[in-house]
Amino acid sequence: MGTACRRDSLGEAVELEALTHYCTEPAAKGRARNDPVESAKLYRALGMRILKAGKNKYYKYYEAALGHFKKAGDMDCGAGQAAEWEAVIETMRTAHSRKRGFLSALEQRLCGKSQRSPSFAQDARALWNRLTS
Repeated sequence: MGTACRRDSLGEAVELEALTHYCTEPAAKGRARNDPVESAKLYRALGMRILKAGKNKYYKYYEAALGHFKKAGDMDCGAGQAAEWEAVIETMRTAHSRKRGFLSALEQRLCGKSQRSPSFAQDARALWNRLTS
């Protein structure tokens, strides 16, 4: 592991986004309990790195970025940094406004809604139940 991975204080977001996932993901997990603000910075950097690379159309990258942002939001809000988290979300909305699928999935994930919509069979069954009862 390089010296950038072992630093005591974390740098700016741009510096963190330049580090590899192999370095930042274990660091984020390790700092989660003792320093949630720093861990949230790392998770945001992980998500932004995927988002800026444009790999969100590939399902596994898309899900990974959503998971990183969810963890970052939970840690920021839990540490009393809700205003900073809202600023990050607003920056994402403006900077990546064309990535509507990703942003809508992020909004759903942050609100705690299920990302999966009901199947046709489930919709038909619900409609049948409403009409016959």
